[in-house]
Amino acid sequence: MRGQKLAQIPGMTPSLINLPQGCAFRTRCSRVIDACLEEPPMRELAPGRAVRCFNPVGSPEHALAGAAL
Repeated sequence: MRGQKLAQIPGMTPSLINLPQGCAFRTRCSRVIDACLEEPPMRELAPGRAVRCFNPVGSPEHALAGAAL
């Protein structure tokens, strides 16, 4: 992944002064689910790679969902 361009999330960056309830990216995320209204827990995807997301790309759940399509 090093050297590759990062994917952009459409929309405006959330205000650090007035963050939305739950996940700060839920208002602009294409993978939003009802659980995103709560603060997402820290999840380790691989050694040295962690995210705060209920539905992260690269998770085993995401890989299984993609295989089902």
